[in-house]
Amino acid sequence: MAILFVPVGVGAMSYSSLFASAWPVIVLAIVVGSVATLLTAAFVTRFLTAWTASPVTVVEERQPASR
Repeated sequence: MAILFVPVGVGAMSYSSLFASAWPVIVLAIVVGSVATLLTAAFVTRFLTAWTASPVTVVEERQPASR
């Protein structure tokens, strides 16, 4: 798992000057993206919960014919 983070670390070190100059935009993008993801997940969860919890009509059980 650790090897997956090596390219990210190298990229972050390579572009550290860009991150230093554009940090407000980067922070804003992270915050907006996180809020959008949370709101989307909340609305989808709410919709699916309401959709699956809709009332179901109960069909009366039939008594087996007596012999």
